[in-house]
Amino acid sequence: MAKRNQLTIIAEILRLARNGTYETRLVYHTNTNFKMLKKYISFMALRGLITVNDGVYKTTELGIEYLRRFKSLSECLIGTGA
Repeated sequence: MAKRNQLTIIAEILRLARNGTYETRLVYHTNTNFKMLKKYISFMALRGLITVNDGVYKTTELGIEYLRRFKSLSECLIGTGA
């Protein structure tokens, strides 16, 4: 299994938080720990990619745009198998 980079982990967190989710789900589904997740959330919240309200993490419109661009770039670099 290839090591994931920070941009990929950010994309995973944003994807999971599109409809709102909790910290525990993010930790388990991104294969991180709570300390690491807190660092990513702080980084993303400062940049307006994600919001946290009453313990619910939700991707912002800017975060959705990040996901679109990340997907597009990934497809260019990795290809779609075509």
